[in-house]
Amino acid sequence: MAKGAGYRNAYAIRDLEEFKRRLPAMLAEEGPVLVELYTGLAEKTPMTDRSGRPFHEQAEKLRTKLVRPRA
Repeated sequence: MAKGAGYRNAYAIRDLEEFKRRLPAMLAEEGPVLVELYTGLAEKTPMTDRSGRPFHEQAEKLRTKLVRPRA
């Protein structure tokens, strides 16, 4: 999606040490560049919608809707 939005490169990084190791090279790239750093905090965030549903449940519901085959 990031490349479709015009980013030259996009990265998904799950480890802080990997992020630290790759950051200098990513900063040297011609931009724009998107870096998604997975922190694991989405399951712990207090952010809820008006119905009281935790953020990670909101994200899962949206993900399910997006990948559900159309009839």
